[in-house]
Amino acid sequence: MGRQRYSDLAGFWDWLTNVRHMTDRSAASYCSGVRSTLKNVPFITSETLAAHFMSVSDSTRYTKRAQWRAFVEFAGDRGIEVALPAQTAIRSKRVYEVPDEVLDAVWAILKDSSLNRNDLVNLCWGDVREVGQDVTYHVAIPNEAHTFAPVLKIHMNKIREWAAPDGEHPADPILPIMPRSGQAIPYNVLKRLLATRKRSLSW
Repeated sequence: MGRQRYSDLAGFWDWLTNVRHMTDRSAASYCSGVRSTLKNVPFITSETLAAHFMSVSDSTRYTKRAQWRAFVEFAGDRGIEVALPAQTAIRSKRVYEVPDEVLDAVWAILKDSSLNRNDLVNLCWGDVREVGQDVTYHVAIPNEAHTFAPVLKIHMNKIREWAAPDGEHPADPILPIMPRSGQAIPYNVLKRLLATRKRSLSW
Protein backbone atom coordinates (compact mmCIF):
# COMPACT_ATOMS: atom_id res chain seq x y z
CA MET A 1 0.00 0.00 0.00
CA GLY A 2 2.07 2.83 1.38
CA ARG A 3 5.60 2.31 0.18
CA GLN A 4 4.73 2.85 -3.47
CA ARG A 5 2.12 5.49 -2.82
CA TYR A 6 4.45 7.49 -0.56
CA SER A 7 7.72 6.70 -2.34
CA ASP A 8 8.70 10.40 -2.39
CA LEU A 9 8.82 10.28 1.42
CA ALA A 10 10.11 6.70 1.69
CA GLY A 11 12.80 7.63 4.19
CA PHE A 12 10.27 9.39 6.41
CA TRP A 13 7.93 6.40 6.08
CA ASP A 14 10.66 3.99 7.15
CA TRP A 15 11.54 6.21 10.12
CA LEU A 16 7.91 6.44 11.26
CA THR A 17 7.38 2.68 11.10
CA ASN A 18 10.79 1.55 12.36
CA VAL A 19 11.72 4.27 14.87
CA ARG A 20 8.35 5.65 15.95
CA HIS A 21 6.76 2.20 15.52
CA MET A 22 3.70 3.57 13.76
CA THR A 23 1.28 1.41 11.85
CA ASP A 24 1.17 1.70 8.06
CA ARG A 25 -2.06 3.66 8.40
CA SER A 26 -0.51 6.17 10.80
CA ALA A 27 2.62 6.53 8.69
CA ALA A 28 0.47 7.13 5.60
CA SER A 29 -1.42 9.87 7.45
CA TYR A 30 1.83 11.57 8.50
CA CYS A 31 3.34 11.34 5.00
CA SER A 32 0.17 12.76 3.48
CA GLY A 33 0.11 15.62 5.97
CA VAL A 34 3.76 16.52 5.43
CA ARG A 35 3.37 16.32 1.64
CA SER A 36 0.40 18.70 1.86
CA THR A 37 2.45 21.17 3.90
CA LEU A 38 5.39 20.98 1.49
CA LYS A 39 3.01 21.57 -1.42
CA ASN A 40 1.33 24.57 0.19
CA VAL A 41 4.49 26.09 1.64
CA PRO A 42 7.09 25.86 -1.13
CA PHE A 43 9.48 28.23 0.69
CA ILE A 44 9.91 26.87 4.21
CA THR A 45 10.56 29.34 7.03
CA SER A 46 9.22 29.60 10.56
CA GLU A 47 6.99 32.47 9.43
CA THR A 48 5.57 30.82 6.29
CA LEU A 49 4.85 27.63 8.23
CA ALA A 50 3.08 29.59 10.98
CA ALA A 51 0.99 31.46 8.42
CA HIS A 52 0.01 28.21 6.70
CA PHE A 53 -0.99 26.46 9.92
CA MET A 54 -3.01 29.46 11.05
CA SER A 55 -4.98 29.29 7.81
CA VAL A 56 -6.55 25.92 8.66
CA SER A 57 -9.05 24.90 11.35
CA ASP A 58 -7.92 24.38 14.95
CA SER A 59 -8.25 20.60 14.86
CA THR A 60 -6.41 20.35 11.54
CA ARG A 61 -3.74 22.78 12.75
CA TYR A 62 -2.79 20.67 15.75
CA THR A 63 -2.63 17.53 13.61
CA LYS A 64 -0.50 19.18 10.94
CA ARG A 65 1.84 20.62 13.57
CA ALA A 66 2.32 17.14 15.09
CA GLN A 67 3.06 15.69 11.66
CA TRP A 68 5.52 18.47 10.87
CA ARG A 69 7.29 18.10 14.24
CA ALA A 70 7.83 14.43 13.42
CA PHE A 71 9.26 15.40 10.03
CA VAL A 72 11.61 17.92 11.69
CA GLU A 73 12.76 15.21 14.14
CA PHE A 74 13.30 12.78 11.25
CA ALA A 75 15.37 15.37 9.37
CA GLY A 76 17.34 16.21 12.50
CA ASP A 77 18.31 12.56 12.93
CA ARG A 78 19.99 12.92 9.52
CA GLY A 79 21.73 16.17 10.36
CA ILE A 80 19.31 18.29 8.34
CA GLU A 81 17.83 21.39 9.98
CA VAL A 82 14.19 22.05 9.07
CA ALA A 83 12.25 25.02 10.41
CA LEU A 84 9.48 24.76 12.97
CA PRO A 85 6.53 27.17 12.78
CA ALA A 86 6.93 30.39 14.75
CA GLN A 87 4.68 31.01 17.72
CA THR A 88 1.94 33.30 16.48
CA ALA A 89 0.12 34.14 19.67
CA ILE A 90 0.65 34.25 23.41
CA ARG A 91 -1.18 31.40 25.09
CA SER A 92 -3.87 32.50 27.48
CA LYS A 93 -4.26 30.74 30.79
CA ARG A 94 -6.34 27.64 30.28
CA VAL A 95 -8.46 25.65 32.69
CA TYR A 96 -7.84 21.95 32.15
CA GLU A 97 -10.66 19.58 33.03
CA VAL A 98 -9.91 15.87 32.94
CA PRO A 99 -12.51 13.52 34.49
CA ASP A 100 -11.50 11.63 37.63
CA GLU A 101 -12.05 8.26 35.94
CA VAL A 102 -9.57 9.24 33.23
CA LEU A 103 -6.99 10.32 35.79
CA ASP A 104 -7.54 7.03 37.60
CA ALA A 105 -6.89 5.19 34.34
CA VAL A 106 -3.68 7.18 33.88
CA TRP A 107 -2.60 6.31 37.40
CA ALA A 108 -3.29 2.63 36.71
CA ILE A 109 -1.18 2.73 33.54
CA LEU A 110 1.68 4.43 35.39
CA LYS A 111 1.48 1.83 38.14
CA ASP A 112 1.12 -1.29 35.97
CA SER A 113 3.35 -0.51 32.99
CA SER A 114 6.82 0.84 32.26
CA LEU A 115 5.40 4.08 30.83
CA ASN A 116 5.95 7.32 32.72
CA ARG A 117 4.19 10.68 32.64
CA ASN A 118 6.53 12.09 30.02
CA ASP A 119 5.85 9.09 27.78
CA LEU A 120 2.09 9.54 28.10
CA VAL A 121 2.06 13.21 27.05
CA ASN A 122 4.16 12.35 23.99
CA LEU A 123 2.10 9.38 22.79
CA CYS A 124 -0.35 9.50 19.89
CA TRP A 125 -3.04 6.98 19.07
CA GLY A 126 -0.88 5.79 16.20
CA ASP A 127 1.55 4.49 18.84
CA VAL A 128 -1.09 2.17 20.31
CA ARG A 129 -1.28 -1.22 18.64
CA GLU A 130 -3.76 -4.03 19.10
CA VAL A 131 -2.28 -7.51 18.91
CA GLY A 132 -4.78 -10.31 18.37
CA GLN A 133 -7.20 -10.97 21.19
CA ASP A 134 -4.76 -9.97 23.91
CA VAL A 135 -6.14 -8.07 26.91
CA THR A 136 -3.40 -5.50 26.45
CA TYR A 137 -2.37 -3.01 23.81
CA HIS A 138 1.26 -2.79 22.74
CA VAL A 139 2.26 0.84 23.17
CA ALA A 140 5.44 2.17 21.56
CA ILE A 141 7.75 3.73 24.14
CA PRO A 142 8.90 7.16 22.87
CA ASN A 143 12.59 7.40 21.94
CA GLU A 144 13.19 3.67 22.49
CA ALA A 145 13.38 1.91 19.14
CA HIS A 146 11.45 -1.35 18.81
CA THR A 147 10.34 -1.21 22.44
CA PHE A 148 6.73 -1.62 23.50
CA ALA A 149 4.93 -1.53 26.81
CA PRO A 150 1.87 -3.73 27.39
CA VAL A 151 -1.04 -1.63 28.68
CA LEU A 152 -4.36 -3.09 29.77
CA LYS A 153 -7.07 -2.25 27.28
CA ILE A 154 -9.56 -1.44 30.03
CA HIS A 155 -7.44 1.55 31.11
CA MET A 156 -6.52 2.79 27.64
CA ASN A 157 -10.12 2.48 26.46
CA LYS A 158 -11.29 4.58 29.39
CA ILE A 159 -8.96 7.35 28.21
CA ARG A 160 -10.10 6.85 24.62
CA GLU A 161 -13.80 7.25 25.55
CA TRP A 162 -13.03 10.72 26.87
CA ALA A 163 -10.29 11.87 24.52
CA ALA A 164 -11.74 10.61 21.23
CA PRO A 165 -15.46 9.91 21.61
CA ASP A 166 -15.97 9.99 17.82
CA GLY A 167 -12.95 7.85 17.04
CA GLU A 168 -9.28 8.67 17.29
CA HIS A 169 -6.95 10.03 14.60
CA PRO A 170 -3.51 8.36 14.54
CA ALA A 171 -1.76 11.71 14.94
CA ASP A 172 -3.86 12.86 17.88
CA PRO A 173 -2.39 12.67 21.40
CA ILE A 174 -3.85 10.07 23.74
CA LEU A 175 -4.05 12.78 26.43
CA PRO A 176 -5.33 15.96 24.74
CA ILE A 177 -6.06 19.30 26.37
CA MET A 178 -9.74 18.57 25.77
CA PRO A 179 -11.77 15.90 23.95
CA ARG A 180 -11.21 15.80 20.17
CA SER A 181 -8.21 18.14 20.38
CA GLY A 182 -5.00 17.51 18.50
CA GLN A 183 -2.93 19.26 21.18
CA ALA A 184 -1.42 17.20 23.99
CA ILE A 185 -1.86 18.19 27.60
CA PRO A 186 1.38 19.71 28.96
CA TYR A 187 3.53 17.56 31.22
CA ASN A 188 3.35 19.94 34.18
CA VAL A 189 -0.43 20.14 33.90
CA LEU A 190 -0.77 16.36 33.91
CA LYS A 191 1.57 16.15 36.88
CA ARG A 192 -0.52 18.70 38.78
CA LEU A 193 -3.85 17.04 37.94
CA LEU A 194 -2.57 13.64 39.03
CA ALA A 195 -1.24 15.06 42.30
CA THR A 196 -4.57 16.75 43.01
CA ARG A 197 -6.45 13.53 42.29
CA LYS A 198 -4.09 11.57 44.53
CA ARG A 199 -4.61 13.98 47.43
CA SER A 200 -8.39 13.81 47.02
CA LEU A 201 -8.22 10.04 47.53
CA SER A 202 -5.67 10.30 50.34
CA TRP A 203 -3.37 7.86 48.55
